[in-house]
Amino acid sequence: MSRKVADLLIVGLLAALALLGGEGGALRALLGLLLVLVLPGYALTAALFPDRALPRTDRMLFTVGFSLGVTILGGFGLNWTPWGLQRVSWTILLSYITLGGCLVALIRRPALPLSARRTTFGLSVGQGLLFVLAALAIIGALVIARSEAAQHPAPNVVQLWILPAEQTQGVRLGVITKGPQAGRYRLVVQRGGYIIREWPDLALAANERWEATVDLPQRQPGAGPVEARLYRATEPSAVYRRVMLWVDQR
Repeated sequence: MSRKVADLLIVGLLAALALLGGEGGALRALLGLLLVLVLPGYALTAALFPDRALPRTDRMLFTVGFSLGVTILGGFGLNWTPWGLQRVSWTILLSYITLGGCLVALIRRPALPLSARRTTFGLSVGQGLLFVLAALAIIGALVIARSEAAQHPAPNVVQLWILPAEQTQGVRLGVITKGPQAGRYRLVVQRGGYIIREWPDLALAANERWEATVDLPQRQPGAGPVEARLYRATEPSAVYRRVMLWVDQR
């Protein structure tokens, strides 16, 4: 394998494996960690600095920094999309950024000379101090965010969720209200534009947990994921909460 493409092929392969998913929990967790902390940053660094003149220590710092930056900015972007902050949406976004960066780096990277210059891997005192300060800043930000979230919980929260049913060929869905967010809602379960079940007047009290199981018909005309939509009675035409679940029917 050519040294020009060996590292890019490995990074691209790991991103593709994360995109395809895996059955094992340990493998999925490892690929997810690499996808958040390493892979997109390495691909973007290789695309921005294709001649490999960047020292290894600086390349490592750029890799971690770009990866965290892409993850943070991607979180803001996904929060405004219909898919929201889900594992699948995170995986697709970060994997595509990684694969795109690898492609750009492969196009821009010149061929390596026969005797490539070797660089020593080491941190100077200043670089080490910056790396430690960056790590402390990230840890401090996480601690402060968790502390503030615990001290100031959201007073009005309505959570809609959907999961596969355990005993039947169907789905389980529910609504959880936190705080004084009570009221009347309309809940619709559909697939491919066809309504499977509907609750036209769902009354929810404050701090309530409502659940139901919906059996999926064997010959459902619609295709695609099962989608649950929650509407508020005060705004019947605007989707208030929406969740989707891909179900494998045999």
